[in-house]
Amino acid sequence: MDRRLHGTLLLVTLLLGGCVLSSLREVRALEPLYTRRGVGAPPEITAHCIQDYLEDHFGGRVGRLSGVVYELRQDAGASLLIGRDWASPSAVVFVLSLAPTGTQEAEAQLRMVTYRWPGTKTAVIEGIEACVRPAS
Repeated sequence: MDRRLHGTLLLVTLLLGGCVLSSLREVRALEPLYTRRGVGAPPEITAHCIQDYLEDHFGGRVGRLSGVVYELRQDAGASLLIGRDWASPSAVVFVLSLAPTGTQEAEAQLRMVTYRWPGTKTAVIEGIEACVRPAS
């Protein structure tokens, strides 16, 4: 196959793929796929714990989340850990909301479009479970 044809196919794939990217507003409007309440550190520290876990276990050059960059935001008392596609930062992979629910308790809610990022849901849930311990 001609190299120009490869380049053209790649360009068409990228352009068509750009039409189905999820924005932050779209992902935040979705129902949570996973919710966990537990005890631990304040939400911002828990968000950093989850991010570190994901980078350590699923990052790297060939890891499941190798193409994800992270953003941490504060929103009405909650911390949002946002995973974005490194190649298209406007494309949101997942939004994890961590909100305080009591003294030393927090609730984590994961929202994402799963069919666009296969395998990501289980990785993020594993990170949540590693950093948000269930209340006794």
